[in-house]
Amino acid sequence: MPATCFLALAEVELEAEQAGWRESGTYEAIAESRCPWVDVVVPPGASVVSLQARVRLSDGGRRRVDDERMEVMPREADGSGRIRLHTPDALAGDTVHVRLVRELPASSYIWDPAANRGRYSSLTSTVPFVWGGSERADVWVADASTVSPVAVPHPSPVEPPVARELPAVPSTARLTQRIVVKGEPQRALYPGGGSRFETVWTLEHTADGPAALVVPVPLAAEDLTVEGEHEVYDGSVRLLVDGPGSHTVRFTRPDAPTHGVRATLPGARVAEHTVQMDDARVRWEDDAYWWLASVGLHPLTPDRPGLVRALDQRFRRAALPEPAVPVHVRGSVPDGAALDELRTTLHLRAGVGDLPLDPLFPRRLVKARNAGALTTTEAALILSLQLGQLGGMATWGLVHPGSPRTASASTPAGYTEAVLVLAADPSQPARGVRFVDPGCTLCAAFEVRPHLQGTAMLSPAGEVGPPLVEGRAEVTDADGQRRVRLEGPAALLARLELAAQPKDQRSRVLAEMFGGPGATTVSSAGLSQLGGALEVVITPSDTPPDPRVLFGTTWVGERVWVHPDTPTPAHVHRDDLCALSTVEGDVRTDRLYVNSPWVEDSVWQGFRDALTPPSPPAAPEPAPPAPEGSPPHTDPPPSPPE
Repeated sequence: MPATCFLALAEVELEAEQAGWRESGTYEAIAESRCPWVDVVVPPGASVVSLQARVRLSDGGRRRVDDERMEVMPREADGSGRIRLHTPDALAGDTVHVRLVRELPASSYIWDPAANRGRYSSLTSTVPFVWGGSERADVWVADASTVSPVAVPHPSPVEPPVARELPAVPSTARLTQRIVVKGEPQRALYPGGGSRFETVWTLEHTADGPAALVVPVPLAAEDLTVEGEHEVYDGSVRLLVDGPGSHTVRFTRPDAPTHGVRATLPGARVAEHTVQMDDARVRWEDDAYWWLASVGLHPLTPDRPGLVRALDQRFRRAALPEPAVPVHVRGSVPDGAALDELRTTLHLRAGVGDLPLDPLFPRRLVKARNAGALTTTEAALILSLQLGQLGGMATWGLVHPGSPRTASASTPAGYTEAVLVLAADPSQPARGVRFVDPGCTLCAAFEVRPHLQGTAMLSPAGEVGPPLVEGRAEVTDADGQRRVRLEGPAALLARLELAAQPKDQRSRVLAEMFGGPGATTVSSAGLSQLGGALEVVITPSDTPPDPRVLFGTTWVGERVWVHPDTPTPAHVHRDDLCALSTVEGDVRTDRLYVNSPWVEDSVWQGFRDALTPPSPPAAPEPAPPAPEGSPPHTDPPPSPPE
């Protein structure tokens, strides 16, 4: 679980069965600050029988964590898995209560009460085990951190299955997906409409020896067939192979999509991804995105304006009935203050997180808000409707994170996050369109996280998403201390990093962000001033920092580092990076400007190597001493000129 959550209570009831263990557990995780998710671990060979969770609010209220907030992760190569419970509504003082029933293999059961920083733990078992020198069947500990793991033997132990490790290059995968429609194809093919998606994974394994190949399978999959020895889990199929060969995994699922992204398979190279449909035209863009351009004579996504209109109509249907403006905000002028109040109220009532939901198909907004967890699309739609009720002009915008404005223009694949787009202020037309990040709780009114800046956008307001905002970082080393001043996106990223840490660890994390392991914080200012500059003074460690770690690589702007050093000045310009190093006396000033947030690590490394001064030549090794009694060594006289 995240560092801002800790396991406070774990009560486990263990029952021995012929085939293994049946474990019933009650767990309570307390949020020190916002707790965005909690993971339920599924060991190799285990399965989850039932799982229920709810968020207990500090004011006494409760919210159920429904199936829409439970994300089943594909199994790892060793057979282990996770179920992620998304709880963005869990704030400081709230508790995530989980009831879990698992079936485990019949090997020794390991009880570790100190896992996940547990405070209170108990074990009740139908099988006695040694505890404190005597046989016990139940244990309750109030300080779990001081208890070592305890092994509970099974009455009829069996050899546990041998985990098969995944080779470095296990296989080459080919994926064929075929869309089948019953009856006449419909324009709104996804979701519903009697459509199905037939998927065939073909894995060609070339390595010798045993291996485990994991293929993700949707929970709604039907008619699953697998060739060869395998294990079926919720969310994946684990193939067990003993050598080179070809293996096939087939399944179908309802509600075929009309667009998608090129498939990936962990641990395998996808050499081919084919999408087929009778009497249809499937188009690809940049070998990364596909969509159905037309079915028969019916175009599905004829152009970008048609796609935006279709999405807008879908979002309007989800907005009925409209979520009302909070009572204490009604009658306000739709300005920045009202927007801050609406956003704060929304974040207190419902958290915004990365839920396992399709961002293009929001739930009924009233239902989603009452559920306590929202996608960024749902949050942007709620804020746009509430601002409209106040008389403001706002609309939605879907952005393509991590991609420049050259993203696909004909398919919504990859547009996974949303922003709120505010129309130009009629009284100040020069200000233009403004953007609000509804998924950021530490952003100022019109501040957007860097990974959403400079991206393509689908919106009635146009195709240009939030612009790139320049940040600035200035680091000065003097008198054994390091002074850091961050502005713009650089300060925002530092606040987000600190918010993901426990309160008692933030001072140490802040120091090590800029000073390396072992650094300490002397003073800091501006942490709670959203949108403002952040200043910190630290005592750095002796380890020289990597500029990529010191300044970050995902924001554009200038980085300045003033430190005592006397290398050779340098001026380097490479791709999206430009740097100038100057020396005055015994002080060196490095100025680095980054004009793109998508700089590859190899470019950063080459850039750093170009700025690093060459090492001085090594001193020649002294000649070995002459033995005693030998004549002293003298250089030969120079040769006469020819």
